Parts: sequence; C-alpha cells; structure tokens
Amino acid sequence: MKKLTYPALEELEALRKKVSRRREYLELLEFELFNTRNSLQDFTEAYSARLGDLEKELNRLEGILEMKFEEEDQIRDEIKGEQAKGWRYHATQGPKSSEKEEVEEKKKQRNKDPEYEKKVRELFRNLAKRFHPDLANHEDDRAERARVMAEINQAYTERDLAALEKLAKEAGEQQNTNAIGPHAQIMRNKVELRNLDGMIFDVEHTIREIDLSPAMQLRNDLHFEKEAGRDYFEDIESNIKERINELSDHLLELGVAQELIFPE
Repeated sequence: MKKLTYPALEELEALRKKVSRRREYLELLEFELFNTRNSLQDFTEAYSARLGDLEKELNRLEGILEMKFEEEDQIRDEIKGEQAKGWRYHATQGPKSSEKEEVEEKKKQRNKDPEYEKKVRELFRNLAKRFHPDLANHEDDRAERARVMAEINQAYTERDLAALEKLAKEAGEQQNTNAIGPHAQIMRNKVELRNLDGMIFDVEHTIREIDLSPAMQLRNDLHFEKEAGRDYFEDIESNIKERINELSDHLLELGVAQELIFPE
C-alpha cells in the first residue's frame, strides 16, 4: 500500500520531530542546571565552614568603620547647618539594596527537585497546547485564551505546580489530539516549539549566569588548585586575617573603643 505524502502531514511529522528533539535537549539542560547548582551549593557550604566565621568578623569590623564615617559626616553636616547627609551615607545605601536583591536572586536559584520541575514543565506544555491564543477560531475566543494563558504563564514562571494543577482541573480533561485535523495539530506543535525555545533560552541563560558568577569562578579556581595539590583556601584565609588586623588597627587610630573592636 502506497504511503500518503500530503504536504500537511509531512509538515506535521517534521514539526513533531523538532518538538521531540527540543524536549530532549531541554531535559539535558535542566539536568546540567541541577548539577551546576548542586556543585555551587557544595562549594558554598565548604567555603562557609572554612571561612564563614572570619568573613563575619571582617564584615562586622567594616560595619563599625562605616558607622564611624557616618558619624563624622553627620558632625560635619551639623556644623555646616546642612540637612542633607554626606556622600558616604548615600553611597552605603546601594549595597544594602543590592544585597536584598542578591538574597532574592539566591532564593530564585535554589535547588529544584527534578521530578517537581518535570511535572511543572509537562503540565505547562499541556495547558499551553490547549489555551494558546494562536489556536483561537474567533476574536472572543482569542481574548479568553489570552486571559487563561496569562494565568498559565504566571504559574509556570513561579513554578507553582498547585496553581497549574488547579487550572488543568478547571479546564477538564485534555482533548484527544488524534481526533483533530492535521492543520490544528500543526498549529499546536508550532506553539509548543516556541514555548520550548523560550524555556531553553531561560535555562541556558541561567546556566551562563551561574558559570560567570564570582562564586563559581572562585570555585573553579579552588578546584584547579586542589588538583595541583595546593590549598587555595589557606591563601584566602591569610588575606582575610590580614585585613581584619589592618581594620582593627585603623579603628583604634580613629578612637573606636577597644571593647567594640575586640569583644569578649
């Protein structure tokens, strides 16, 4: 029996292959991202165990120094009769804000459960196939699909599996894709392909950001030093201790109380 080769069916088959390859690539990327985050977390824990207390002490002394500068600025402003605070005060506000942003970013980049991520991803795909506005038959339908799709995208962005499950429950059972014509299936595969490309871009971007982060760069440097039989942690530890001693001496010169610099 001769196989049918209608153009629409050929296009559908080609799209299905592309979608399948994109899914496989996305799964590999997400596995790489999971391992990258785990490697960074392991390094962070080792770094904190070795140098965490020293860094806390260094930060404490730097905080005292900043307070001393602010006090001096305030005194100068009072003498001049100015209400505005000095440049040093304003300069210290930026890092505090960026520190909050860094904390929020770390929360977003926390380790994910691969199975949880897989459920979120698959449910998002199924919902996107059904409700994407490009599948609308008329303008009213498009508007409703756009509203639902906005909720789906928000839930996916927040990785809110419960919200996606609720949307799926409200939508009812998924339609049988075998019952629709090839042109509708082509449209659905095109939509999924675009969604997959977007997710692939996001994961690749996240991996690049982590790889280029100062923490990961330091982790790589330490890894090379360890392979060469050297303890790079020792050099960092020595530098932090030296900085602590310099700060302590400087604070004493500025007249800061000894008990504040060297608490019991």
